Amino acid sequence: MKIKTKKKMNLPQLIEWAWDKNIKERYFYSNKGSEVFFGINPCIEMECLVYKNELFEVEWEEEVTEKTKIPRLIEVCEYEERIKVFLYENESIKSVLDYYFDDLFHEPKAFYMLNDDMSMTLLWKDGGMVE
Repeated sequence: MKIKTKKKMNLPQLIEWAWDKNIKERYFYSNKGSEVFFGINPCIEMECLVYKNELFEVEWEEEVTEKTKIPRLIEVCEYEERIKVFLYENESIKSVLDYYFDDLFHEPKAFYMLNDDMSMTLLWKDGGMVE
């Protein structure tokens, strides 16, 4: 499964993210109009001042598996004949499933990612990742 993620970052966060993701030949624009370009080699070009409080909105697509750590993971399960909802921070679906593997009263039904805008993306349902 692939999901699109949007995030606002300051300049140091943008640089670290872009270098980690090996971003090349791409422009990013801040909320104040500043422009940052990542070239072919791991270099950065800026032709204007970038202030500390400027934010760059970044959108990317990434593959999500049961092993991917999700910033805010929501689990919906049956627990002692009731529906329960649990929130985990920076956990993977696999780590949650492994933790409750021997618990006969805890039956996961679905996992969602809680997005920044408080919407949710269904990731896993009835035993497997969704397409």
